[in-house]
Amino acid sequence: MIFYVAIAVMAAGFFFVVWGLYEVVAGTKDIHVTEIASGAGVITQFIGLTFMAIYRSTMLQATQYVLSAETRPNRSHVQKWKIQGLVIQKAVKPG
Repeated sequence: MIFYVAIAVMAAGFFFVVWGLYEVVAGTKDIHVTEIASGAGVITQFIGLTFMAIYRSTMLQATQYVLSAETRPNRSHVQKWKIQGLVIQKAVKPG
């Protein structure tokens, strides 16, 4: 979900930058509009970049968790061995 939000935010930022450049080329008398549009686009691009960084960090953590879960010993397997050891000890122990 955050990936799609980041893409939408970055697209909106790109739109603001292009619109600001269009206003400059079109010769708009009000230069403040172009400055605000271009500035808003750049700021929005940084917000999108932040979303992408959060997405990347989340995916790296999820990958590391899955890899560590795969390499961990299965607890039920360990418990089977403990139970079998206790059964053998009781069977061997006299009386």
